[in-house]
Amino acid sequence: MSWLLKALADEMPKIKTFFLCLLVNGVRRDEARLMKWAHLDLDRALWHKPLTKTGVPHTIPLPAKLMARLQQLPRITEWVFPSSSNSKNGMQAGEWSDSKEQYRDALERIASRSPRHERR
Repeated sequence: MSWLLKALADEMPKIKTFFLCLLVNGVRRDEARLMKWAHLDLDRALWHKPLTKTGVPHTIPLPAKLMARLQQLPRITEWVFPSSSNSKNGMQAGEWSDSKEQYRDALERIASRSPRHERR
């Protein structure tokens, strides 16, 4: 996993934090992309997820490494991972398609730095 963290280091803060959130919390992409600042208790390092696949709200602890990254992100909208700096919504519908491409490109860059990729 160290190669993955090194690869993430070269990405923009929003992308780096998004993928770190997926990795350290084991959450679904949609759960992370719809995260709102109001869902986070940064003082107690908790994420209150009001919507889950099972329909049952869930609260999970946030690791210190992720907390540090979250606290560095700008709070320009109610969404932790807005699709653009002027977004009034989280990464949803048409907006998600632009961000999806941005995240897919980042994932390809990250995967290209994989030790497994280098062996080919």
